[in-house]
Amino acid sequence: MNRNYVLSRITHIINFKTESDLSSSLRFVQDIIKYAPSKFLPAIMSLLWSYVFTRVFLPDEYGIYGLCISIVGPLATIFTEWAAQPIGRFYAEYSERKLMDVYHAVLKYLARIVLVMISLVAISAIVYFFFEARKYLFLVSTTALLLFSNCLTNLIIPILPASLDSKTYNVISILRPLLRVVFAFSLVYCFGRNISFLLLAEALSFLILLFPLISIVNGKLAVNVNVGTTVSRCLVYENIGKFVKYGMPMMAWFFASQLLSVGDRFVIQWFRGSGEVGIYTANYSLISGIAGLLSSPITLAAFPLIMKLWAMGKKEEVANTIKKMTYIYGIISICFLGCAAVSSKPLIDVLLGSNFKEGYIIVFPVLLGVIVWNASILGHKGMELYNKTYIMVIYAFIAALVNLCLNVIFIPKYGYIAAAWTTFISYFVYTALIYLSSGKFIKWSVPFKALIPYILCTFIGIYVCVLINLSSSIATLIVRTIIFLAIYLIGCMVILSLKHNGMANAN
Repeated sequence: MNRNYVLSRITHIINFKTESDLSSSLRFVQDIIKYAPSKFLPAIMSLLWSYVFTRVFLPDEYGIYGLCISIVGPLATIFTEWAAQPIGRFYAEYSERKLMDVYHAVLKYLARIVLVMISLVAISAIVYFFFEARKYLFLVSTTALLLFSNCLTNLIIPILPASLDSKTYNVISILRPLLRVVFAFSLVYCFGRNISFLLLAEALSFLILLFPLISIVNGKLAVNVNVGTTVSRCLVYENIGKFVKYGMPMMAWFFASQLLSVGDRFVIQWFRGSGEVGIYTANYSLISGIAGLLSSPITLAAFPLIMKLWAMGKKEEVANTIKKMTYIYGIISICFLGCAAVSSKPLIDVLLGSNFKEGYIIVFPVLLGVIVWNASILGHKGMELYNKTYIMVIYAFIAALVNLCLNVIFIPKYGYIAAAWTTFISYFVYTALIYLSSGKFIKWSVPFKALIPYILCTFIGIYVCVLINLSSSIATLIVRTIIFLAIYLIGCMVILSLKHNGMANAN
């Protein structure tokens, strides 16, 4: 069976118009497969983390951990994303134009600025608590170390997917959560139950891999840099201005997205206490880790491919590529949602401690929100490419304001379940705004009609699986998941077969 025949069959089945269109989409699927290991094993580590530490710590203690992580996230965004986003965004452009000397010089300047900023903040926090509240010094110190290591890693790691180096990215993404679990187990086992050890484990997992990462990135850039070439300061400053102009709105956007993701935990803490924060954090983190199997490989695969097409001047192909990516993402997302609908309660029963199990009710809305949010990331690529990121920022802050208002209204009465649903509503608001505005740049075409048959398959699978209730949670989880996946996959094959036969008859 030759290559042309295989291409023609796939073209008919999935309705690609040209072989070029098919080639870019096949590359996208291949990149999803390449990046999948970088999320699959970390998801396993996340499950192990949740299984162990929700049995070691009480919800109040775990809530403190959740609040510290919720502080580090937005701060890391403020300190790094203004630089990290253009570092990833412009890699392909500078590489295509043979300007890696300039790129490397700009990167060094940005790294110095970020290093000074986070050092000042971390040292100031430690000094303040040393004199004012020494009993929290260890907690604050480990949080500051986590912020420092997280920021430096986030600054340079976008170069790996931007350079299509999926192998190195996978290795680092797998080793970090593995080291995180090993360090946390070791610290808690050797030194006792202290929630600060979880933060220290997070920080050490970043630090151990930071130096090899720096070496790899330097080696990657050195290959494309002309030895002995000196880049003038004026040229460096001019390009720094270009990076900052793109990066500052993106930093604001990421900050707003962080508020959408973790801001509700502070509202829960204010109205309901750290116990509910702990329950919410444990369940939310578990589902976010699993959702990473779906979202991150797709966004990591999509970003460099779209940027590559744009850098090559193939603007018409970009819109069609985004449409095909959305279609593939939709098929996978619908499957994940169906699995969540039938398996959330037995999954949480198995994985989390008895004090955290009641939080299973947030699984479906959290996953639905994550799916909608990551779809919007595909949709707003046109705004990124046209450097109209300020529109994304406005929409993100509108969504964050909606989230805050709804949280303040509903969390006092309904608790963390309200936080889960208001987060989904806020994500939906942002995604709807992006969809309605995308036509002014690169139109985001969502194939709603093409996805309806897959939704019907999911409803059939849910209807069958909810009738299954076995004596143990783990047996119910396994049987429901296997049967749902079998129904969905069979449905997918039937849909593709009918589509293929319909096109063959039309021809």
